[in-house]
Amino acid sequence: YQVGYEDGNAGADAGRIESHASACAAYGIDTDIAQYEIGRADGLQRYCTLARGIETGVRGSPYSGACTGDRAVEFLRGYREGRRLYDVDVRLARVESDIETYRRRLAVKDIDDEQRRRLYQVLRDLEFDRSRLEGERRKLEWELRTLEREAYRRPLGHG
Repeated sequence: YQVGYEDGNAGADAGRIESHASACAAYGIDTDIAQYEIGRADGLQRYCTLARGIETGVRGSPYSGACTGDRAVEFLRGYREGRRLYDVDVRLARVESDIETYRRRLAVKDIDDEQRRRLYQVLRDLEFDRSRLEGERRKLEWELRTLEREAYRRPLGHG
């Protein structure tokens, strides 16, 4: 039961039992699949919620498809919104890194005026992108705070 519960609470897919059964068989231990499934179902009650969807998406963690029915709808609603924030953060980090790269290039003394002009143009474009992404991030954070308030008003086990 406990292993199934932990797998469910972690959002592991139904095929996870196969790896447990193989590991147990290697040591001559029988697997109680019925108890595993009961535990996994209980764990999924805690995992397949709007709040956990948000948390999983914000971390950028993959979703295994473990939730079903209305629980899947609620989980995915949170997951998609959380994942949007994660994706913006990834793009923002890439732009920040590019800005630093172009600033270092501009610090080099041995570049001609045309190269310097092009580097400044690219840098301005990157700074514009950064500003846009920061605005998008603020908007998404606000939307997520609203969604989180909704998620935490619900009793556990109800999405």
